[in-house]
Amino acid sequence: MNKIHNIIWSAAHNAWVVVAEGTKSRSKSGAKALKVMIALLLISPAGAMAASLPQGGVISVGEGSIVSSGNNQLIIKQTTEKLGVNWQSFNVGDDGHVIFDQPGKNSIALNRVIGSDGSAILGKIDANGQVFLINPNGVIFGKGSQVNVGGIVASTLDITDENFKNGNYEFKTGVTNGEVVNHGTLQAAEGGYVALLGKSVKNNGIIKARLGTAALAAGSAVTLDFAGDGLVNIQVTDSAVNALVDNKGLVKADGGNVLMTARASNALTQTVVNNDGIIEAQTLGARGGKIFLDGGQDDGAVRVAGTLDASAPLSGDGGFIETSGKTVKIDDGTVITTKSQQGHSGTWLVDPTDFTISAGSGSQTSSGIGAATLVTALGSGNVTLQTAAGGTENGDINVNADVAWDSDNTLTLTAANSINVNANINIFGSSNGGLVMNFTTPNYFIAKGSAITLSSSGAPTYTENGHAFFLMKSLTDLLQLDNAAKSGGYFALATSLDATATSGWNGGLGYAPALMGSTFQGTINGLGNSINNLSINRPTQDYVGLIGQSTNANISNLSVSGTVAGKGSVGLITGKAAGGVLYNVDSYGSVTGAGSNTGGLVGYLNGGTLKNGYSQSTVSGTYDVGGIVGYAYNNASISTVSSTGNVTSTGSYTGGLAGELSGSTLTNSNFQGAVSGATGVGGVVGFANNSANISTANSTGSVTGTGNYTGGLVGYFTSNSSLTNSYSLGTVSGAGHSGVLLATVLETQPFPPSIPQAMSPAPVWLAAWLEY
Repeated sequence: MNKIHNIIWSAAHNAWVVVAEGTKSRSKSGAKALKVMIALLLISPAGAMAASLPQGGVISVGEGSIVSSGNNQLIIKQTTEKLGVNWQSFNVGDDGHVIFDQPGKNSIALNRVIGSDGSAILGKIDANGQVFLINPNGVIFGKGSQVNVGGIVASTLDITDENFKNGNYEFKTGVTNGEVVNHGTLQAAEGGYVALLGKSVKNNGIIKARLGTAALAAGSAVTLDFAGDGLVNIQVTDSAVNALVDNKGLVKADGGNVLMTARASNALTQTVVNNDGIIEAQTLGARGGKIFLDGGQDDGAVRVAGTLDASAPLSGDGGFIETSGKTVKIDDGTVITTKSQQGHSGTWLVDPTDFTISAGSGSQTSSGIGAATLVTALGSGNVTLQTAAGGTENGDINVNADVAWDSDNTLTLTAANSINVNANINIFGSSNGGLVMNFTTPNYFIAKGSAITLSSSGAPTYTENGHAFFLMKSLTDLLQLDNAAKSGGYFALATSLDATATSGWNGGLGYAPALMGSTFQGTINGLGNSINNLSINRPTQDYVGLIGQSTNANISNLSVSGTVAGKGSVGLITGKAAGGVLYNVDSYGSVTGAGSNTGGLVGYLNGGTLKNGYSQSTVSGTYDVGGIVGYAYNNASISTVSSTGNVTSTGSYTGGLAGELSGSTLTNSNFQGAVSGATGVGGVVGFANNSANISTANSTGSVTGTGNYTGGLVGYFTSNSSLTNSYSLGTVSGAGHSGVLLATVLETQPFPPSIPQAMSPAPVWLAAWLEY
């Protein structure tokens, strides 16, 4: 039994009626009769009950007549375009038949129940125009009931006569707990509509509105707008406690729109829009269907199960599906399709706050989708996951399970904040599928061991924040980086490349750094892929690396391994970077510089940002040599980097992470290898000067200096720089002015002027040499 309404025998009306919960029947056998009545509503009711018809109708708007025709038929003849009737009760028994005879399809008959009983529609209602049935106590269409009208609104929300006459179709609640429930068949004429409105709306039957609108809307206020295209726009303008829209039946509006929308004032994480049934809005001719499941971005939760079908099985393009709410949970086995047999597939838009792609078929979070379910949907149309910030959620998209598809459809990830790729994404086979990534953070993150692989032998596409990328799928494509005409372009590494062959290029000089003699100003996204065994052997040349020089470039999600040798400004990723962003970049192999500025990732960093970097490369040079960066200055920002390769130099300023840090910052970073050099050798930085700032930077490697100024963290430290929250656990040995930072965490204060003390009685030396 439904918790919101009861069905009792009304002696006054000599009929079964739906009433608000708690209303008592005058019959002593009311409980037994109620059980019988519920059973009759949920099975075929033919012959089970005597006919009952609407009672006590009084015309309040317009002109017309109410005529009984026999014991089971009532005719409402409408002579004006709008007719309003107030009824004491409005029921239609199982063999009852109510007919609205109206001037035309645009005519509307408003039927408002002012009595205390709900409405039970068990028989037939026919109309050549539109019918509004308003009953704050509830409206139920029993199994076997048939409604055939131009359009119908069944609502527990009321509308004033004045608004009705003026065409202001604003429905608002009174004091009511009534529901609108359909177990029967509600069918609108072609281009018409079926709209069920109330605080709680449920469909367990069949609703049809070919080329029209089928809508279930829950809230305290709902507005209908009859658009010029024949479709009806419906908006919930005020929320209601425990608002719910639920479909377990069939809602079908081919060539039209299906809308399920609710706004609940106490939603929190409870479901306000729920689908377990079948919703169809297939394309008819050139008219694509649209399906909307909308719970609102404030608190509403949308649960998607069953089938949502906006496909084009015969001709035309696929339609559009949107499932939106603060949380959107896609169940295991959900079928979503916008597939076209002869045209272009449509799009399914998922629009929550934070959203997660989980392993398996079903969502494993309060807002998410199983990877298998997503892959199935990508086989039947384009899919867009689009988040918005709300409450405590930033609007992140988390890819926590592998997603791979072989179709011509596109997956679009649009995050209000970050996209975190913690698994693999792959377009394979011979498809022409696409991947679109949109985000507001400077870059998105691809976890180590994960990658986006666009390995299809067809023509896959990759787009990022509106920019189409050139996909590098071979060493030949890699050479496109050297095309000056494309120096400001957008490049993505579509798959990992084996660059072993480069050792024999150019007479043994190997790969020629991109735009040698010029500067790269574009964007490279490695997509988590790697260039392996790259060989560059140019010991007399400056600015050597995969990219020789870059200016305001964006290089991200890229790993490079191999052997690189140059003169000055040498790094596996880039020899010199002026401005721009390097994000989530790694290097493996060896880097050798014959001059100054040699780093595992970047030789010379002039301003800009380096974040989430890792080097396992051995690095050697003569001056300003670092495991990550040789020389960083001009407000360069280095953060969340680590190096495990050994670093050596024959000259000054050698650091596990940076050889020289000048007027720049280094934070949240660590070194775990061995560093050795001559003068100015540090486990983290060789020389910190010109207001350099070092914080939360740690070293566990050994530090060896053959000359002066050897420190566990910093070799040479000037007084206008600062060092906080850092420690060294490694051994330190030097010829002169050497100091060991013991295993203690420094106090959160700049240094100098104050020198933090160790836990032990002995002083803790931050650097080998302090310049005041």
